[in-house]
Amino acid sequence: MVNLGRKLADGLYGKLEFDFSCNRGHAFGEHYLHGVLNEILASHIAPNETSLEPSFAAPALQKPNSPGRKRELDFALVDREDNSSFVHIEAKWAGSSHCKPNTILNDLGRLVVMKNSNPGSTNLFVLAGGKDRVDHLLNSGLLAPQGAKRQRLLAYPFDSRVRTFNFDRNLRPTVKAELSSRLPFLPSGVHSTLYKPSHDNVPNWRVLVWRVQ
Repeated sequence: MVNLGRKLADGLYGKLEFDFSCNRGHAFGEHYLHGVLNEILASHIAPNETSLEPSFAAPALQKPNSPGRKRELDFALVDREDNSSFVHIEAKWAGSSHCKPNTILNDLGRLVVMKNSNPGSTNLFVLAGGKDRVDHLLNSGLLAPQGAKRQRLLAYPFDSRVRTFNFDRNLRPTVKAELSSRLPFLPSGVHSTLYKPSHDNVPNWRVLVWRVQ
């Protein structure tokens, strides 16, 4: 498959700038983000071979006998032949009520669980929104540099290397307990690599995509 992370980053950024130029900025938000991601993903699969599944209730995310709504990923690509998922995506719009450091931590935890379940899978986290909102978010709470070594939950800014964030050393016990309650098991941490952004010094919008392991 094409470099999907790069395609998502470039395509989404271009769509934001185009629609903003067409006075459609009032429609921007999480629903808009998911709609554009759906378009880009659908254009890169063979429908007879691969199924695009929004709100994918991955079996690996479910706790046995857990009541309530099943835990879902924003998107998954599923092989129609053996019904296995091989791409998993979580996405957040900076500024929405759902986009906070703790909810991003939950998203990353789900992606790490999926990588553990299927080591050959591609797992991506997408963050988009107004430039200032994204920048503020990446320096807030759990997303800000942590500890004496100033480690970040997500690799930022871009330097092409895989960055590691250890949960035991960098998360408070209450935060670990909350994350553990939302996952079938608590990962030891997260490895992330930021795809190189297509534009520097963006005027309005920022789109960042990480590969998560």
